[in-house]
Amino acid sequence: MKNRFLVFILMSLPLSVSASEAVLGHDPTEPLSWSTPAPAQKKVIKKRQYFPSLQAINCNAKSDCYAVLDDKSMKRGDKVSGYTLLTIGEESVSIGRAGKQWQLSLFPQNIKN
Repeated sequence: MKNRFLVFILMSLPLSVSASEAVLGHDPTEPLSWSTPAPAQKKVIKKRQYFPSLQAINCNAKSDCYAVLDDKSMKRGDKVSGYTLLTIGEESVSIGRAGKQWQLSLFPQNIKN
């Protein structure tokens, strides 16, 4: 009788564990309905290109023009922050680096009333 009782108990126990119960690394203290959140994707942040700040332009009677960029007085051909000062006009300057050119203006293009 004792042996039959043991056999009955052993037969009533599940022989295999389901896949949902046997998860490797499973925390037994977490709530039943909880699932691991998906990893957050990193946002791709484009680096803004730094341009020198044009603060002033001064032209003499001899047509020698100087520009103030990043608090430094400069003439045509000088370098500032890796850029070369290419041309100096009455209201804008042209700078260049690596074969590309950019125009810096004293006054913004989008003036609001």
